[in-house]
Amino acid sequence: MQTIKLNNGIECPVIGLGTFMLSPKDAQSSTREALKMGYRLIDTANAYVNERAVGRGIKESGIDRKEVFLSTKLWPSEYENPAAVDETLERLGVDYIDLLYIHQPAGNWLAGYRQLEKALKEGKARWNLNHIALSDYDGGLSFFLIQANSANTDDIHSAVNMPAAP
Repeated sequence: MQTIKLNNGIECPVIGLGTFMLSPKDAQSSTREALKMGYRLIDTANAYVNERAVGRGIKESGIDRKEVFLSTKLWPSEYENPAAVDETLERLGVDYIDLLYIHQPAGNWLAGYRQLEKALKEGKARWNLNHIALSDYDGGLSFFLIQANSANTDDIHSAVNMPAAP
């Protein structure tokens, strides 16, 4: 399977299964069958209400969790919930998430991003979070976070992976 190398050197498959609009039943069976067919990237989100089913599908597939690149997204109502990441891990039934997104620039999205930064830094105790990212953000907000990170952290390196405007 073709992959791309992320900023920290971890490989991410370029093709995967997205579970948006899938019922829990369909998310579970689709995840299981996609992994059996060779897919190694599975994407879900709090808002899709199918994270538990995705986790069951991963387990049922028989594929080692280390071979699956799992991404999910925190919904704006969770941005200020200090237990949001742990609750997400519990719903998925996994010890770690490969890529965790802030889903939308709504609510207190900056608090949500800061929560993910903290989770990333502290991830070695109970669980591991490999990457954090933004979903549905325009370039201006992304640039704001890059500037904020360069001023506040030495160990989280922001990047924008989007084509330049013509």
